[in-house]
Order: sequence, then structure tokens, then C-alpha cells
Amino acid sequence: MQPDDLNRLRGVADRLSGQLERVRRGLGDLKRDLNAITATGKSADGYVKATVGFRGQLLSLDLDPRIYRRPDSKGLAEAIVAAVRQAALDAAARVDEVSARHGQAVDVRSFLDADLPARLSHFDFVVDELTGRPQR
Repeated sequence: MQPDDLNRLRGVADRLSGQLERVRRGLGDLKRDLNAITATGKSADGYVKATVGFRGQLLSLDLDPRIYRRPDSKGLAEAIVAAVRQAALDAAARVDEVSARHGQAVDVRSFLDADLPARLSHFDFVVDELTGRPQR
């Protein structure tokens, strides 16, 4: 390994260490911001309201008493699923916003979605720097 290569490698390591330290210092704030995320979705008729947390987990479900005027279990189930889905999509967008505020390397949604290729792609810039390829 040539001295220039070693110096470039040290520079990359220093930058990565700095990024990691910034993420580590901000973990408490990130956790607080994520835990504060809630999103609410409503059914088309407005009789069903679902609230979810940042993981898309159901926190509350409100059913308007008017749903009992015309019992329809299949329609009610579909309305609940639609309201929860709408809330979960909104929560996911908020997770992306919080992640972006906490740094480029912070991609909470790929963790929540268990998206390994997305997680690993965040490290492509290291290979680019080491090989001298232009940044993507």
C-alpha cells in the first residue's frame, strides 16, 4: 500500500468516525423524536379513525356509533384496514422526515422494513472514496 493510499484510507476512516460519533450523540434525540410520531387515518365515511405509532403499530381505534345502524362486518373490517393503512403511510413519511433531520446515515425506515439492500447501500460512498470513483 502506497503512503497516499494509506493517507486517503485514514481520511475516510476519520470522516466515518465523525459521522458515527454525530449519530451516536444524537440517538437520544432520535429516539425521542421517533416516539413522538403518531399519525391518524380515517375511513372514507369518517366512521373509523385509527392512530398508529412510528412503527405503524395501532395505538387507538375509534369507531363512531353510527356504524351499528347498518351492520356490515366485512365493510367495517375493510374500513378499519384502510384507516390503519392510511395512518401507517403517514407515519412512515414522518419517520423519513425525522431520519433526514438526524443525518444522511440515519435511515430508520430501512431498519423498520428490514430492507437490508437499502441499509447496505448507505455505505457505497466508502467504496467510492477508496476507489476514487465519483460520488453518486
